[in-house]
Amino acid sequence: ARVIIEQARRLGLMVEQVVTAVRIDDRQLDLVLTPVRVDNLLADVIADVRQRSQRDIKLDDQLESTIIPADALYLRQSLGNLIDNAVKFSPANTPVEVTLRSAPIPDRVEIAVTDHGIGIAETDRPILFTQFGRVYNGRTRGISGSGLGLYIARYVVEQHHGVITVHSQEGQGATFVVTLPVETNLA
Repeated sequence: ARVIIEQARRLGLMVEQVVTAVRIDDRQLDLVLTPVRVDNLLADVIADVRQRSQRDIKLDDQLESTIIPADALYLRQSLGNLIDNAVKFSPANTPVEVTLRSAPIPDRVEIAVTDHGIGIAETDRPILFTQFGRVYNGRTRGISGSGLGLYIARYVVEQHHGVITVHSQEGQGATFVVTLPVETNLA
């Protein structure tokens, strides 16, 4: 029963990814930005991934109570995609580290998701954020995924007037950094 439940959950997540990707392609993904406490949103995402994966995910929150303009549903999905990838592409005995901090650019925050896994070769980076972009090699064989998570994450982050970057060395893990504007017009 546990295996059936897990497979049903994975199928549900895959369907959600495909539906979101189709809405992006059809230009029908309408984001509604409202003030959101980024620390609470991130804590919810981490708790969900931690519960599903049973992995050690550490949060270093350097910005308690920071408000960002966000579509909580889609930003949650995008950050979940990044953390899920960090879990999938790193050994079970290593932690995934999530850091919420001020960005070097004024009125911006950064969310960094770091793993200590297989890393990404420089030659593979151009396909990372493309639709169905998957790296296929001996290190990724047997790791499931649709190739839509980073495509969706990039689109959603850009719709939030943000940027997503990756820093990685093959065999030494990866860090994905999402930079987003903070809410500056609080009444």
